[in-house]
Amino acid sequence: AMGLDWSAQLKRVKRDPILAEGMAIMATPFGRGAGQEAVCLRLDLVNGWLFTIDATRIGEPDVRERVILYQRECYAVLCRHFH
Repeated sequence: AMGLDWSAQLKRVKRDPILAEGMAIMATPFGRGAGQEAVCLRLDLVNGWLFTIDATRIGEPDVRERVILYQRECYAVLCRHFH
């Protein structure tokens, strides 16, 4: 939905020691008895993954601005927490 290269994001998650711990590949039913695999990330790690996205790679301007706004808020929350 964000227009990011999925294979690059998967590699990024696998390289990250914390995100990789929370990643699982699950079989999901699809069609008539056939299945496909879905990569899942623990819910408590999704916000951290969103924080790592390079917003300049998002093609849709509205989505890019929302991600940048989210990341600004993350910086502010981290600052308030640790200071």
